[in-house]
Amino acid sequence: LTRSPWLTSQVAAHSPALHFQNVSVEEGLSQRTAWFVHQDRQGFLWSGTQDGLNRWDGRDFLTITHDSRDPESLPHVEVRCLAEDATGALWLGTPKCIARLSPETFKVDRPYSRSEEAARRSGTDVRALLIESDSYLWIATSDGGVDRLEMSTGVLNRVTAGAGEPLLGGAFSLAHEKEGGLWIGLEEGIALLPAGASSALRLLSDQITGQVDALYQEESGSLWIGTDEGLFKLDQDGLGPDTPNPDEPALTVFREDPLRPWDWLSSSKSRDIE
Repeated sequence: LTRSPWLTSQVAAHSPALHFQNVSVEEGLSQRTAWFVHQDRQGFLWSGTQDGLNRWDGRDFLTITHDSRDPESLPHVEVRCLAEDATGALWLGTPKCIARLSPETFKVDRPYSRSEEAARRSGTDVRALLIESDSYLWIATSDGGVDRLEMSTGVLNRVTAGAGEPLLGGAFSLAHEKEGGLWIGLEEGIALLPAGASSALRLLSDQITGQVDALYQEESGSLWIGTDEGLFKLDQDGLGPDTPNPDEPALTVFREDPLRPWDWLSSSKSRDIE
């Protein structure tokens, strides 16, 4: 977890009293590549890396790792994404499968079951997780598309592209659609799963360049699309590029600043997007 000089300068320009602290392997982070940072309801910061899951309490790191001898440990050394449900349980995405972590006991379980057919059709390399209405967990995988997990029963249902066909190219990002549907970022283009539907509509596969790693829809309806080749905006006027820094085009995460809701911060180089 390290600061961005750009982010520091931008925040300082608006809030001079704020100060940043570098927190990295020297302070106990298990590995330098942090895929995400999530603050849970108790205030702890969680970060997934290429070598374990870390919890930061403001002073020390607690690292949760994979142990092949322990079935209640992480199923894989790498943790790429996280979603917190209404009970406070943390759902984790790894290159092998998803898992659920109890933040009280730090025990991990793998709570879903699959039929032989579903296991054959669903992917394992989890890239994004998104909770819907505290009942369902959407799971995006690079090698199998999107599944919806009913968290109370463990039943897993696959999103198709119509006629039972899988989404081609895998899925890498997810976002809520303002009418209750689901936006899906693909290796080429995006897809929209309308509310209540089981089949997704593939869109803009020949217009969006790069793998779609980040999605966010504003209340106005505009959809921001971050790829490894730049930033795009889809609105009522159509699709347009919006890449203010061509030297660092990769966009992987969107976050809204509650103090400045018209601006957005996005890695790998944090910056404002107005």
